[in-house]
Amino acid sequence: MRIPVVFCFDNNFCQPAYVAIASLLSHANKETVYHVYCILSKNVTEKNKLLLSKLSNDRTVLDFIEASNRFDKAHQPNGITEAAYYRLLLHKLIPKEDKVIYLDVDVLVNDDLSAMFSIELDRNILAAVKNLYIYQTFDKQLKEVVYWNEKFNDAKNSYFNSGVLLLNLAEIRSTYIWREWLELLLKEKWEYLDQDILNITCRNKTVFLPPKYNATYAIRAKGSDQLGLFSKDELTDTPVIYHFTAKKPWNAKYMNQSDVWWSFIKEYDITKYRYFLKRYRESQTPNVKLQRFYQRSIQIVNGFLRRLRIISSCLLF
Repeated sequence: MRIPVVFCFDNNFCQPAYVAIASLLSHANKETVYHVYCILSKNVTEKNKLLLSKLSNDRTVLDFIEASNRFDKAHQPNGITEAAYYRLLLHKLIPKEDKVIYLDVDVLVNDDLSAMFSIELDRNILAAVKNLYIYQTFDKQLKEVVYWNEKFNDAKNSYFNSGVLLLNLAEIRSTYIWREWLELLLKEKWEYLDQDILNITCRNKTVFLPPKYNATYAIRAKGSDQLGLFSKDELTDTPVIYHFTAKKPWNAKYMNQSDVWWSFIKEYDITKYRYFLKRYRESQTPNVKLQRFYQRSIQIVNGFLRRLRIISSCLLF
């Protein structure tokens, strides 16, 4: 089976992209041929393109496509660059494909993606996994994000994560929904960028995937089966795609499930593993370690207080 997979990134994320693409190719079945499209910012160097090119093999096609600078006026908070919006133009950037898998570069593929790609979309725009973090914090968002109540007041159980998508490019072209995406882009400083835009426009045009296709920190956390968004059986499935939202494993070796990322790159490319390890150690200044200790202490205290409240409520009855 031929499967087109798309990654969008700038020069700052070429190294993590290398790991993500390597994990994709390492878990391919013998019958799978991946056509990997790298949608690149203009600042990606020839050196990094050469690095990525080394991932090609006899069952992999690797294409580099430079995206035009159309999103320089879009909201780009906390170091987020315009590359985050490139997925909104894939219907134009990859005109020969009618259906693709889109992946953020902060993922680790743990299995072949043939089953995912075979999922029928019919007239739906995309398939995605529900966002457990948003589900957990939904009521807080209603209070803190100005537009949240208007746009998402009934979307607690349907808001999805846009880091892993199965996209129906043919339907995007025929419905011209992409025009709405570009119009919305400049209308608001969206808290979750393109993810908000896709959730607003695709609410009734989405196929929901099981969480194994987008195993975020929240989904893999202890107790996630008690929150009600996914079944216990779904959450115990072995992840097909790990997604490292929030802190990235190459910057936060201590985070839950980061060991999966580090173990893979150590086995796949020891030179690259040493590169990431050196960079990580250099980043661990005393202030960073102190801040991490403080945050961990707060988590422990809050966990203790939660257990204490549960015990107290039980004693009252």
